[in-house]
Amino acid sequence: MKTHSNKEVIANVTGDVYRAAFECRAKNDPRYYLEGLLLDRGNLVGTNGHILYVGPADMQDGFEEDIIFEAPKIPASIVEVVILPAENKKWITLRLLKKNGDERMLMVKVIEGRYPDYKSIKEMKTKKKPMTRFGFNAGYLQTLATIFGKEASLEFCMPNNGSAAHITSFEGGKGLPGVVILMPVRLP
Repeated sequence: MKTHSNKEVIANVTGDVYRAAFECRAKNDPRYYLEGLLLDRGNLVGTNGHILYVGPADMQDGFEEDIIFEAPKIPASIVEVVILPAENKKWITLRLLKKNGDERMLMVKVIEGRYPDYKSIKEMKTKKKPMTRFGFNAGYLQTLATIFGKEASLEFCMPNNGSAAHITSFEGGKGLPGVVILMPVRLP
């Protein structure tokens, strides 16, 4: 395992990936675990059950357990988030790094709960014809502009059954890796 400041590193994520996952997490939800982010074998995940972001997390060798943790909002100046274990397994440490080298350490709680199975949704194949008529919540479309940047060109892929749209950025914007999964709304 790599070490950083004499502590084992669990994972590294870019500030943009962290902020994108943060934008998709739940707020004031009785499903308290959705208010956190999931760190899961190479992915950082945020969802509220309607919109889902899955971005890359550079997990260190040998670290296998999934962690749901409280997700504080981080400033736009943060370029990297290093996730470190804490002495007590009920906490983790977030090391927030700025481009100029300044850093800030935050202790956040690990959340007990069962996160939704995002992998089955993320891996759905889109081989069938796309739907011709579908709807999306406008607030979530605004979230896409926040995540990818207002100048980004986005690709929407939907399976025939209309269960979810897989959204990626292919040009312009922030060039953010990862995929957003967005559930459509029912049309009259």
